[in-house]
Amino acid sequence: KETLPFSDSSVDVFFAYHLLEHLHPEGLFFLMEECWRTIHPAGRFCISVPKGDTPAFYIHPDHRIHFIADTFGFFHVPAGGIDPHGVLSHFWHVSVRQSPNPHEIRAVLFPNKEGNSRFAYQEVRRQKWLL
Repeated sequence: KETLPFSDSSVDVFFAYHLLEHLHPEGLFFLMEECWRTIHPAGRFCISVPKGDTPAFYIHPDHRIHFIADTFGFFHVPAGGIDPHGVLSHFWHVSVRQSPNPHEIRAVLFPNKEGNSRFAYQEVRRQKWLL
């Protein structure tokens, strides 16, 4: 869990091809927050992962996170701009793409931050849920 060696809003594109499935969930959340911090408002995060419950996922013994197309919705801007799970403090606009490989999921994420001309900016804040 070391911060990425990039300044805030300095990276145009991140590529994570068959990487995220190897992380523990807390590592994935940390990486998503760091990518959001360092990505330019008009940047994009291109992701490719094996589809959960396919041979592509099970063939590698180090795969830890099962992804389905809807998994990326977890990182999408929630209604009201508040993460109902209390995990994320920043959010993305998510586009899941059709992969030519039926055992793979591709997604492109765009940061939901001021200066992103693709989407209207929405203020988002982290909220811890009190039980």
